[in-house]
Amino acid sequence: MIEQSAAIQESLKSLNFIKKNKRLAVDMLDEMCARYTVQPANRRWTMAMFYGMINIAAVNALVIHAHNMQKEQPAKKIKRIDFCSELHMIW
Repeated sequence: MIEQSAAIQESLKSLNFIKKNKRLAVDMLDEMCARYTVQPANRRWTMAMFYGMINIAAVNALVIHAHNMQKEQPAKKIKRIDFCSELHMIW
């Protein structure tokens, strides 16, 4: 009974940790998408959805790029606005 209670307590701690960090990650993603958005003002929900996916893809690309650059050049950091401009030039 005591072992089971300890296991339940450990599970609850793990679940709370996951919920807390998930919320932080989602909030950070929303903030990054809102700060530098590619979405123009429009009334069509399909276009809003499309530009939202573009914003999320740009943030994900930046995270992957920053992770790879950290291995090669640890002191160099890139801003999202510079990365998006660079990304735009590639397309």
